[in-house]
Order: sequence, then structure tokens, then C-alpha cells
Amino acid sequence: SGGVLSSQMYAFNSPDGADVSIRPEMTAPVIRHALEDGNAQYPRRFQYAAPVIRYPEHSSKGAVDVSNGNRSFTQVGAELIGQDGPESDAEVIAAACEAAAAVGIDDCRVVLGHAGLTRALLERLKIPRGARQFLALNIEQLKDEASVEEIVREVEGLLAESPAGIESFRERYLDRLAAVQPAGAMVGVAATGTLGRRSVTSIDARIRDAFVDDGLDDLETPFRFVSKLASISGELESAANALTELCDEYVDSSQLQLDPTVETHQVRSTVRCAINEGIDPSRLTVDFGLPVGMAYYTGMVFELRADVGPQTDMKLGSGGRYDSLAYALGASNDIPALGFALNLDEILAAIPGDLDEQTVTAPTVLVGTSDAGHLALSAAARTLRQDSESVVVCHGDIGDAKLLAGSIGQDSVCVVMADGTIETVPV
Repeated sequence: SGGVLSSQMYAFNSPDGADVSIRPEMTAPVIRHALEDGNAQYPRRFQYAAPVIRYPEHSSKGAVDVSNGNRSFTQVGAELIGQDGPESDAEVIAAACEAAAAVGIDDCRVVLGHAGLTRALLERLKIPRGARQFLALNIEQLKDEASVEEIVREVEGLLAESPAGIESFRERYLDRLAAVQPAGAMVGVAATGTLGRRSVTSIDARIRDAFVDDGLDDLETPFRFVSKLASISGELESAANALTELCDEYVDSSQLQLDPTVETHQVRSTVRCAINEGIDPSRLTVDFGLPVGMAYYTGMVFELRADVGPQTDMKLGSGGRYDSLAYALGASNDIPALGFALNLDEILAAIPGDLDEQTVTAPTVLVGTSDAGHLALSAAARTLRQDSESVVVCHGDIGDAKLLAGSIGQDSVCVVMADGTIETVPV
């Protein structure tokens, strides 16, 4: 999951000497559960509501999804395993918005990034893996180009010095990094020994591991590139054009092959499919400086935000694609997968008034004929959802839809025809 989350885990030795940790998130347990059922067919969909426990580093609000120092909170989320493509990306984004709407938040904003794009571009910069990982996971903190330039100059001067010179640089480096932190995210170094999400010692060790110990002698190119990349956000076309211009600049100046065509196409496709799923285009923005969050993310990432009660631009939750996580947890190969999680405790605390109890029924399974097309399928799903009907879209054939319907207790599936009409077929 990466250094941010692992530093918030409660880990200890049990009386029999075993290594134990209390679960800090639900994605890995869900993936493990799916892998243990070797006879299951993909794609598979899981939903959950479960408590997780994290240590809030020095009670910093910059800690991952730990607000106000709460150590235990309830994650509500879903995982879609075994299905690739922008349609599944959009399905999960829409499901996250529907989950928020179910507790009374109808005007969510979706901020979309792409961890795969960030990592692919950093890899083409020809820098060590540790440096790529550090820059990817700290991208939000490197948006201030002027401060980054000061950091680069100081580090470059120290690379030729003795180890003692490197050690003496620690406080100066952290002071400059503090200026790059987003407003409100940094806890004073002198007062608490923390900076943003990590402790002073942790940041210092990671910088030296990623850059100095790897012998990286060109800090300016990766730092400045990431700083400019992190500043690109807005409407899809303007963000995509700005990214292309940035990559062209570095091709000309550094002879680096920074072609973002494939990843940008993936972002465009996800946005198009999200709109087809009913996401209001005016409430969807692209942000190439969106924090990657979990280190296992490999594709699109997103955050759900809204103005809730007294809170402005409150982060309700986040999600993304993690196609390599199953392999890391014991699968014989990568399995496409993605999901989202909302912090239910924080959302409920921010919502004024009480919620009415709702009766939950199994969702309608919707599938299209071979000549119906994705647009007709999405339009039918959107119409049913507007009538307050819960819908799960199956992108396979009618046989796949019947298996899915049977697994959730439905005795029929709704088939969308080429002309947009819907027919009910028994399982």
C-alpha cells in the first residue's frame, strides 16, 4: 500500500511470536477473499461496510483518510475484480456517486487523475525506481515550481559533499519542502516533528534512499517535470492539451520520449464513459496532480468531493484501479481490478439531521444484445436509475448476466435491444 498507509498500521507480535497487524483498509482483504475461491468466475463484484483502524500520525490531518485524530472508522465501498476497460472505471465512479447520494449527498464532484500516466512518464525520465515512487506519491506536495527549484539547487550542491554534509542538509531541506505543502496540510516541524503526512525522520530517510543512495545526478529534470505535471488540472480538453505541451517541451529540451498518447486516451475514454453513466460533465474535472494515495494503484484514480454541512470541498472518499494487487497477494498473474471506499463516519458526522431508513432490494441486472452498443446500454441504465431503481450493468453476454443475477438473488435480467427497448428474460 505504500509508506503513507504502512506507517499508520498497528503492527505487533502476538504471544506466540506471529507478526500481526490490524487491518487499515478493506481492498486487500477483499482481493484475498476473491483469490481464495478458486472456482469463481470473473468479473466479480463485492460491496462491504466494515471498520478499519489506522494510527493518525501525530494526529496530523494529512494522514490518509484519518480525520480529527479518529483511529477507528467505517469504510463503505465496493470492488470490481476481473474487468478491464473504461466502462468498468466509469461504473465504479458512478457507484461511488450513488453511494454518496444514498446518504443524502447529491452534488458530488469527481476529480479524476491517472496513476499509470504519472508512473509511465516518470519511467521515461530514466530515473531510478525509488525516485519514481517517491515523486509519484508526493506529487501534490511538489506543485510550487519556484520552491522546487530551490530544493533542487541545494540537493545538487550536496551530492558532491561528504555524508556529514548530507546530514546537515536535513533541516534546510525540510524547511523548503514545508513551503511546497498545500495550505493547512503541514504541522509545524519545530513543534511536533512532523511535516504533512510523514515524520521528519521518515521524509529525510526516504529522500536519501530515493535520490542520494541511488546515485541520481540529475535532480532538476524529474523535480521540475513533476512540479509542472502536478499543476495541470481543469476541464478534460484543456488539461490534455497542457499535458501534451509539457511533454513536447521536455522532448525538445531533454531528448526524452515523453509521449502521453496512450494514457491520455485512457483518461478521455474514462471521462466519456463516466458521462454516459450519468455523471454531470460540469462536476467532473481532471487533475494530473491528484495524489496517487495507495502505492498499488496502476491506472485511473479519483476523489469524491462535496460541500457538506459546514465543510467546503470535503473529501468523501477515493478509489482507483490496481491491476497488479492480486499478483502481489498470491495470484499467478495480474488481474484487472478497481474499487472505491467512503469514510462513512466522517460523512454522517457532517450531514445535518437524521437519515430515513431505506429498504434495500437486489439491483436490476442490465445487459445489451450484441448490436445494442454501449451507449444504448448506458442510456437504459441511466433512465432506470432516474426512476430510483438500483441497476448493475453487465458488459458481457446474456449468459454472464444470468450468472450475475443468480449470484445476487435476482430471478431475471433486463436485456436492452438495438432500438433501446428493454425485455425481461428469466434466469
